[in-house]
Amino acid sequence: MPVAVNATYNNSYHSPGFDLTVTAPSPFSTVRIQRIDPTGASAPVGVRGADRVAMSGGSFGITDFEAPIGKNFQYEAVVTSVSYTDLFNRTVSNEWGTSTSERQWTTGGGAASAFFVNGTDAGVFVGAVNNLYYGYFLTNTFNQRVRGRIQFPKIPVGGNFTGWVLGRMTDPNNYYVAQLTLNTSGRMILSLLKRVGGTLTGLSGANVDLGPWVVNSAWYVKLEVFNTSISAKAWSESATEPSGWQLSTIDTSLSAGSLAGLGVRAEAGNTDVLPQAFLWKDFQVEGPRDYYYALYENVRTGDVAIPAPSPGTVWLKSVGQPALSRRVNMVDLNDVDRPRRILGEFEVLGRSNKVVLTDTLGGREGEFTIATFPIGGAWESDSYWRDLQTLVKEGGTLLLQTAGPTVTGEDDLYLEITQLSRKRIGPVGGELVHLLTLSYIEVDRPATVQESLLLRSWQSVLDQNASWQAVLNNHTSWLDVLQRNL
Repeated sequence: MPVAVNATYNNSYHSPGFDLTVTAPSPFSTVRIQRIDPTGASAPVGVRGADRVAMSGGSFGITDFEAPIGKNFQYEAVVTSVSYTDLFNRTVSNEWGTSTSERQWTTGGGAASAFFVNGTDAGVFVGAVNNLYYGYFLTNTFNQRVRGRIQFPKIPVGGNFTGWVLGRMTDPNNYYVAQLTLNTSGRMILSLLKRVGGTLTGLSGANVDLGPWVVNSAWYVKLEVFNTSISAKAWSESATEPSGWQLSTIDTSLSAGSLAGLGVRAEAGNTDVLPQAFLWKDFQVEGPRDYYYALYENVRTGDVAIPAPSPGTVWLKSVGQPALSRRVNMVDLNDVDRPRRILGEFEVLGRSNKVVLTDTLGGREGEFTIATFPIGGAWESDSYWRDLQTLVKEGGTLLLQTAGPTVTGEDDLYLEITQLSRKRIGPVGGELVHLLTLSYIEVDRPATVQESLLLRSWQSVLDQNASWQAVLNNHTSWLDVLQRNL
């Protein structure tokens, strides 16, 4: 089952980067994308906004706007299997409520009063013979590994007790099932079945006798449905899970269905005094076979047609709000200081000089100057000045990025702006050139969680504009809609 990563360079005017798309044959739970140094000189760096993101429809896309320019690197996509759990650590009556993984259970087959959760177990009061009581919830994949732990009330009389683990379920009439039977002789039997169109039939040629049941013991049951392969196993809570499947077969009846669940039944002929309480615990659904993909996609910036930047051009990118990023004309990256932290100075008897304890050399500090010269052949000084103020005033970490150290003499750096100064050059009433001097301190790269541009709500836009035409008349861009109160 291949997983693919596609990387395409996006020459965005304000914030160029690589558009990344990860695809998988079916929806898995999470994807994480990392940027890799092929030389091994530096550790992998998580792509911002792509750290354990839930996939939808088997694909996920993100733009890596922090990708270095003029350097070789690779991308690694790690896709992990789905995982849903329910510890039943709540108290609920007349239903099973919401699972530990925030999935709402649907119960059926009997009155609502038959279902409960007591803080440790999900229970069913079975009050009728030959009637399946069940619960299920929606998962994110039709390939499933479903597990539950069942505790039967007693050795049955007249007819068997059964516990059902349901997978690839579309509705109560269509699913695969690993069935654990406690028979009237007190032995545990594992079977593999399917229900198609309401008709229940066996799947494997033989059942598995697992041995005698012990009073108050609990048993695990696990079902795997992977494409056309259907497998099952069961084991006592006091034993170790078998390494292999005890029953396996091939079946093509059900090719879809992403519900998974549990069921219990008193089989035909049972003469026990009803109701009897059956208890489930430790429910889990995960992608089958613990899939874990690591795929490397070579992305060599030298092999991609990246337009060479104009002399002195760099990008000042907002890490938290990429839409605010701006391409800038750098006039000068002035003196750069790297102060050393002194932890202590000590005078020692018998020595003329002090003993000084120092820490590592500090990050870069300094200032740089940018100018509002024509960009792309058009004057943008006034609007540029407003945009730059928006970029800086929001605070947060910025990325000063160039096409390698040949432009500024320095490697890319993450920084915080400590002061902004402006000098206006030109006649009054005309288009002005602005010289902007920004003082900065270098900081560590912040966490990879992608923030959102939440400067304004849609409601405020609707409140202040009578129509969409009014929005178009009052705003020059979508960013302008978000930023301004016109």
